[in-house]
Amino acid sequence: MPDFCKQQLRKGFMTFRCSKKASRDGYCGVHHPDAKKARREKQDAKWNATRAKWEWQEEERKAIAFVVQAAVEWERGESPEELLRQAVASLKRARIGLRSATFGVGASQP
Repeated sequence: MPDFCKQQLRKGFMTFRCSKKASRDGYCGVHHPDAKKARREKQDAKWNATRAKWEWQEEERKAIAFVVQAAVEWERGESPEELLRQAVASLKRARIGLRSATFGVGASQP
């Protein structure tokens, strides 16, 4: 009789063992701790990349609002032109960060 995976599974209030054959250390390829860890690391890397992109999108949104506010104040004569230059520079930094978060570090995408 073949050995089956020793992972206990649940469905509602019932528990049962995995019906796949054990391949390593009494676990099948799906439930082996190393396989679980590899899947988790891959999922975490994907989530961290998505989260970094969201953070840079928020940074870009704030920079755009800052540019608009600085432009309006400069047009009214309430702030110096230097503030507008700083706002545009912050927008450029945010766009570069968003590009690297979206396409990878050092990517030359438009």
